[in-house]
Amino acid sequence: MYQAVGVLRYKLASNIREICGGKDSETSIRIKAYEIISILQLIFFRAKDISNYLGFDVLDYDRMVEVIDTILNDHFPNH
Repeated sequence: MYQAVGVLRYKLASNIREICGGKDSETSIRIKAYEIISILQLIFFRAKDISNYLGFDVLDYDRMVEVIDTILNDHFPNH
């Protein structure tokens, strides 16, 4: 699993680089990728607790998309 997370973080960093268009430092890009992966791991590892807190099932597909969209919009509000 750790290898899959590393690959995902690398691919996410590549997408973040494209979104930022060279305006952010490599360190900033890698930190953003790490933050996004970390919060998603937390949400899905603690799905029951977070679902209770949010008031909906985060594992429901439509709600999962909403959660991911919210996280990405918080990190990249202008995109």
